[in-house]
Amino acid sequence: MASDNSYNSPFDASTFIIPEGWHAFSDLLGGVDTGLLFLRDGMIVHANSTLATQLGYTDDELAGQPLEILFQPSGTSTQPIQPSMEDGSDMYLRTKGGAQVHYQLVANRVDTFSDAGCVIWVLQPMLSSAEVDQLTGNDAPNLADASSLTDHLPDLIAVCTPDANLRYSNRAFRNAVGTNVDIAQQVHEEDRPRFVESLAQAQPDGPAVPLAFRLRGQGGPYRHVAGEVRNLQNQKDVGGLLLNLRDVTDDVQRQQGVELDKKRQLHYLNRLMRIAQHPHANFSSALKVILKSATKALGTHRCAYWDVHDDPQKTRCMLAYDELRQNYHEEQLSLPSGTSLHSLFQRVLSSDHQLVVADVDQDARVAVYCEYFHANQVKAVIAMPVRHGDAYAGVLVLSHVGEVRQWRRDESDFAEIVAGLIALILKEVDRVRAEAQAKHFARHDRLTGLPNRDFLLDQAADIFPKMTTRANTLAAFFIDLDGFKEVNDSLGKEVGDELLKASAMRLRNVVRKNDIVARLGGDEFVLLAVNLSDMRIADDIATQLVDTMRGAFSVGGHKVQISASVGIAIYPFDGTDLDTLMKKADIALVEAKRSGRDQYRMFRPQLNDGTPPVPRTGRN
Repeated sequence: MASDNSYNSPFDASTFIIPEGWHAFSDLLGGVDTGLLFLRDGMIVHANSTLATQLGYTDDELAGQPLEILFQPSGTSTQPIQPSMEDGSDMYLRTKGGAQVHYQLVANRVDTFSDAGCVIWVLQPMLSSAEVDQLTGNDAPNLADASSLTDHLPDLIAVCTPDANLRYSNRAFRNAVGTNVDIAQQVHEEDRPRFVESLAQAQPDGPAVPLAFRLRGQGGPYRHVAGEVRNLQNQKDVGGLLLNLRDVTDDVQRQQGVELDKKRQLHYLNRLMRIAQHPHANFSSALKVILKSATKALGTHRCAYWDVHDDPQKTRCMLAYDELRQNYHEEQLSLPSGTSLHSLFQRVLSSDHQLVVADVDQDARVAVYCEYFHANQVKAVIAMPVRHGDAYAGVLVLSHVGEVRQWRRDESDFAEIVAGLIALILKEVDRVRAEAQAKHFARHDRLTGLPNRDFLLDQAADIFPKMTTRANTLAAFFIDLDGFKEVNDSLGKEVGDELLKASAMRLRNVVRKNDIVARLGGDEFVLLAVNLSDMRIADDIATQLVDTMRGAFSVGGHKVQISASVGIAIYPFDGTDLDTLMKKADIALVEAKRSGRDQYRMFRPQLNDGTPPVPRTGRN
């Protein structure tokens, strides 16, 4: 037999593919008195010959009649006209002659296999054998009689011997399989032993045995079928095994496709979970991996993360991955389509629920946003809210281009996991940023952003031990703002704070690349200038410090004029550690203040014994 690459059929397929309602058909050929009534919109579409005979009608007489014809009151009956529709309930039907016949509603099912949209009643008369014979004329239907009904069914119906020789088949079976008398020869060789075993397991008048195998069509490929077999050899009108099958090839292949999709999802989910275990503080880098993995895991075309604000102009695409182009990019909201997309994002965030759309042209929820989708050839979409902190502030968008797509529940669940992972990354970014900020403010002044005393001490602990190996020296500058207190008292603390920030900015512009300027508190600053190869460099730096603070400041709507006094101590002449140098620089600063401010002074030993120093001023 020719090889076949189709997947093996799941043996239990019939348990979830064949609806229970169609199992009642087996009972039709198991009892000669079972009636079938096909209804649509309250009208009788068809009645099997058994039911029609019991009620005194022919098939043609009942077809097209309203259902009420079988429930018209006889004038003397006290039975209810409107029957219960539950399985097992009693039902009284009126014969053509006006009599009533008592039935039990065995099954009330909807035909889900065809476009007919029929409701099927399976009716069992509650009569004695003699009464049944009287109604039916004792003419039990045989297999040939059943063909008028079975030929209208979409199922593959057949009766065969225990060794699988065909005795009867309906039109659907003949069209699909042909009239080969040996059914087993049409079964795939890998499935044949199981098929034969299932036939053997079916006991006379016993329960149905499930079937699932691959069956060769007429000269075509193997098809997956599933259903059941019942042993009705003891029924004289059947005398064989009744096969009730359905072509489930599309269902099996769809299920196998789902399994492959889930394996692919699991592969990328493992990759995403590694990110979740060790979140990236670099949001852009992590987002690249997440968006690409989500696109490939769900087999879609685009995946993007949008940062959404109340103002459409601030809403922007942080990053998008395009599987068709195999690249990353950022989208821009262009009016007017961008405005509609922004409105959609706001709706998704306010609803706090994902939006899953199979066809943007047919879904009323997104009808007003189609301009954007059409411009970008998007046909199906999932929009998932992404939490940032205590609120939803972003939207994950998965787009399918060019064709309708029915998103499955497992796919929308996967998208929800991806949205949660982005939220986790955002939280990690916030955490790392907060830690960095806390660490920064532990070593920097919050108002001016300059290093603080702790930072200065840490740097000195690294610099001073190395100074003994170098020929160069360093200088410590103690800086105090002249007139700051008066400005702060007269114009207020807010203006004073702005003045401190502006002063710090000017000091930054003066210092060299490797120098350190720090704020000790209030209006006191320290500059540590390293690698001084010539003492004159300290004079030049001090001159620049004094000069830069003379220019007027514009703060808080005021023009403010201040100056700076500077004291300087030199390593190793004035001290060999930072604490000593700062004390002596402070002594020099006090002398600069005493001498009239707006100038600098070098520390000299004479300052300790009261000898007047040589004044130093900035360039005028």
